[in-house]
Amino acid sequence: MNKKINKPWSLAVLTAIGVSISVSMAAPSFAKDGPWIVEELKKVYYIPKPQLVVKLTKLAVDEANYDQLEVTVAYTKSSLQTQLSELKASYPGYELESLLISKSGNFRLVIPAVGLSREIEAKFGANGVSFHYEDLLSRAQSDALRSALNTSASSAVRLQGDVNAYVPGLKSMERVELPATICDRLVLDGSDFYQVVQAYAGEVAAIQQMKFTYASTQESLRKSLLETCVDLRQDTSVNSFKELLSVEVIKKSPKIGPFGETRKLVPNNQSVALEYSVAKDLR
Repeated sequence: MNKKINKPWSLAVLTAIGVSISVSMAAPSFAKDGPWIVEELKKVYYIPKPQLVVKLTKLAVDEANYDQLEVTVAYTKSSLQTQLSELKASYPGYELESLLISKSGNFRLVIPAVGLSREIEAKFGANGVSFHYEDLLSRAQSDALRSALNTSASSAVRLQGDVNAYVPGLKSMERVELPATICDRLVLDGSDFYQVVQAYAGEVAAIQQMKFTYASTQESLRKSLLETCVDLRQDTSVNSFKELLSVEVIKKSPKIGPFGETRKLVPNNQSVALEYSVAKDLR
């Protein structure tokens, strides 16, 4: 059966005969406060969000002691599941991994409706950050806060502060680059696939004489050599392996020569703003 070889097919055909072609990967994407995506690994790192719950309980003892205010920050099964579902929807096919956090400093609890701006010392445990704050509100403060919570709970009560997180990032441990002119030796005008394979073997022999700190750098350099310099015409079709050997190849003209690189995940200590969800409990 006649098979048409387009660019994706050319990679598959070369791989099938034992010549690997590497596909260049995008650089990892690191937002300041997450989530952090490492495309090479198809992995998303995130900090679990606690839930901030504002509870108002009517006491009505007198005008000065009308409501009891409680603000609790903790991790709940439902809030964590909501965050996880949102991440899965945003990054389908990616592996998700939560990060541990540690104390960066104290937090500030801000409730504009009652004129509150107070530094809070939070607790840090295996699950992350938590704290509990209580106060009594006057009737005027209670009315103002209840109105603000019903308008926008996330604006009515705010928690300001950072946490430390060790965010994995890909660090280049070794990179070896060859000049782009090497493509002129690998692919001559009118070269067919068989001639390129022969020339490639000679270049690989030279690469093997080079010194590398990591074997993976040498391997990725060999792969990059073909990917960077060689391509097949999109309209190429073959009926047999014999015909494949005589297929004319195209020499690429890259601006950057073939390179081999070894990158490893290393933790980066970052100070990030704590994100949280807000819920209200008005009684």
